[in-house]
Amino acid sequence: MVSDKFFTYISRRLSAIKGNTMQFGSMNVICVGDFFQLRPIKGKHVFHNPLWKLFKPVFLDQNMRQQKDNIFVSLLNRARVGLLSPDDIHLLKSKIQKLQQPEICQVLHIFPRKRDVHMHNEMCQSTLSETTTTIPAIHFFSSNDPSCGQNITAQIIPSDDRIAGGLMGILTVSKNSRLMLIRNICTPDGLVNGAMGIVESIDCVDGQVQTIHILFDDPLIAYNPVSQRPNAVPIKPIEHTFTYLGHEIVRSQFPLIPCWACTVHKVQGLSLDKAALDLGSSIFERGMSYVALSRLRTLEGLSILRFDPTKIECADDVLEEYARLRNVLHAANNTDADLDVDEVHFSENPPQ
Repeated sequence: MVSDKFFTYISRRLSAIKGNTMQFGSMNVICVGDFFQLRPIKGKHVFHNPLWKLFKPVFLDQNMRQQKDNIFVSLLNRARVGLLSPDDIHLLKSKIQKLQQPEICQVLHIFPRKRDVHMHNEMCQSTLSETTTTIPAIHFFSSNDPSCGQNITAQIIPSDDRIAGGLMGILTVSKNSRLMLIRNICTPDGLVNGAMGIVESIDCVDGQVQTIHILFDDPLIAYNPVSQRPNAVPIKPIEHTFTYLGHEIVRSQFPLIPCWACTVHKVQGLSLDKAALDLGSSIFERGMSYVALSRLRTLEGLSILRFDPTKIECADDVLEEYARLRNVLHAANNTDADLDVDEVHFSENPPQ
């Protein structure tokens, strides 16, 4: 998920911290990832950076997520490289179904595009009989901005929430709304980016929402040994500072988004028991269908909304890089060339 350019920034930053001119500050670095999944947004894969050639590959070949479904594992291994068999296609077509209420709002829907996510979330929210609460984000100039203390006009508030760290400009919720946490709040307790649950209650003071209590799907989050069930977790607003139109602005909002549906990019790190996938013509990135499919633990939990077999493909440069990495590993194994960390020498000049 790190782009080729950001890889250089990491190296330079570590060199600055360590006070030397060696790549990555002469620190030992372990990179973990899968190039068959989605490429970095607005960037190239890290292997396009010359620094990547410093690394020796190690392949992890044990599938943990789908280890109980060998048929699914085999299918995914072929989907991964864009080479589905006729039997694979037939099997995936058998999973096409149109879900009905209430299941349509009980199963996570995964779409390639945000507009479909937004439409599905709005539809599911509208099915709830609870009173909705609209929570607009609060904006103010940071203490570092020359306009600090002045009111912010609507013209300098971005409409794209990604500019504001993903915090929503307007969050609409009610009791039983399905929401996803988009920040790591307490990693040891499982309160991490991607945790999903439903709203149990909303606390307001003088008409302002102060706390949203979330009962998370993961029963280990806030588990109460006395009641032997999880407790609802109070979530408070957070602040995110960003630069927009020449100003440094702070947005204050709850780190939550609706999650009856999510984009493929948003679920890239999740493992799911059930999901409904759009694998049709709206797929716009190589590797996207594979990422969506591989979120499921078993074929049994898979539902497909739309399916275009031609959209299951792999980027040529990824295939070429994996071939190169395997050749590197093969050559190293044949020559017994495993090196100690102290034996690896870096050039004296950092990349420009």
